[in-house]
Amino acid sequence: MGDCLGGFVHLPSASCAALRHASCTSARMPRVLKGRRRDRSTLVMPVRAHPVLGAAVSAQATLSLQHVSALVLIAAASVQAATHTALGRAFSGPILAMLMSSLLANGLPGAWNVLPPPGPYYAALQVALVKLATPLLLFQANWRTVRHQSGRLLNAFLLGSVATLCGSLGAYLLCARGLQGHDAAKLVAALVAKNIGGGLNYVAVASTLELSGAATSTGLAIDNVVGLVYFPLLAWLAERYEHDTRNELGRMATEENAEWAEKESETWQQRTRSPAEPSLADPCTVSGVLQALALSALVNLVADRLAPGYSMPVSTLITVLLASVLPSVTRPLIEAGEVVGGVLLYIYFASAGAAGGKWLAAFSGPFRAFIPFCILLYIFHLAFLWTFGRRVFRFPVRHLVIASSANIGNPQTASALAVGKNWHELVVPAMLVGHFGNAIATFLGLAVHALLVRFATP
Repeated sequence: MGDCLGGFVHLPSASCAALRHASCTSARMPRVLKGRRRDRSTLVMPVRAHPVLGAAVSAQATLSLQHVSALVLIAAASVQAATHTALGRAFSGPILAMLMSSLLANGLPGAWNVLPPPGPYYAALQVALVKLATPLLLFQANWRTVRHQSGRLLNAFLLGSVATLCGSLGAYLLCARGLQGHDAAKLVAALVAKNIGGGLNYVAVASTLELSGAATSTGLAIDNVVGLVYFPLLAWLAERYEHDTRNELGRMATEENAEWAEKESETWQQRTRSPAEPSLADPCTVSGVLQALALSALVNLVADRLAPGYSMPVSTLITVLLASVLPSVTRPLIEAGEVVGGVLLYIYFASAGAAGGKWLAAFSGPFRAFIPFCILLYIFHLAFLWTFGRRVFRFPVRHLVIASSANIGNPQTASALAVGKNWHELVVPAMLVGHFGNAIATFLGLAVHALLVRFATP
């Protein structure tokens, strides 16, 4: 066998002669084909089937402009569906994006698939998307603001974070027999990060630990399906114990304070958006978008220099420090950062669905053990938070419910619950503690992975 085209395509010597005879010299080959090493951060673009060689050179799937355009269209469609349809609101935009892209990559007859099948070329795009999105979505993670304005709700949120950590370890021990394989500990770590912070932290941990596409998409899908039951349960608990909550608080906000809190919450909601529900209608100037992207790129460059291989946790730390120490730099960029970061994450979810393979096969395969794992994680989380929060620390019920919603969901689910229950004084603090969760969850997820690898993995 002759080794032609720099190791990317192996051909017999006769085919190599045909290749030379067809004037396809190395000078005319794409530059990416000359080297034998492929960088994970580059999109590999190998040659298509040659008219002379015919089937001798198999067409290797790549991410072309048409494929990236399809991912953008899927992201846009999922946002619209999640905003304007009941089914979309039930399943959430990220799940819809992954479902559609999975269908277009794996669910149609081979010749009709719009997107290429799972392959390493998706990883390069995903790494770039998550690296850029991480600082953009953390421009508002000002620790000083969180500490001064969230009050006791921050303590309840921290207790909920401990509940998630303990619940994940307990669920892992009970499901250990089924949670075997190379990706099990990585997926547990990503789910821990998601159920302390949010989707941003899930993809950051998954990308840092190089979690496979099938595990990434299946784990997030399972978690969201279980969440369809959990969030109505929280709303029921808030309704069931509303009378007790009023007695525990000992006072209700005056009409004037409620008006002020409602006004402040509306202002905050206009300035802050979750990656799960980005508002593409927010007015963002070209200058603001470019400044936000430039700052994100600069943070990533510094993080790559300081900690190659762990740049996303380091970029998270740098951004939080920047937002806390120099808020005048990040505050004007919050709106642009949230919108652009949300767009990037939606494209990530679309690529994750395409890279994950066939979902039905994934649910019936080795990852089906994560269904009871997620259920047990939610049960342990709520039981721990409710027992210690109510009996030991005596938090008001509304604080516990909002904190759990911020943990399991994101800042928007927590603030939406506060608005729905007319707890106007908690809308802004709910957003603040949710973003604080985004700032710490990636580190906690990676810590859980290190713990599992060290002590619980055979």
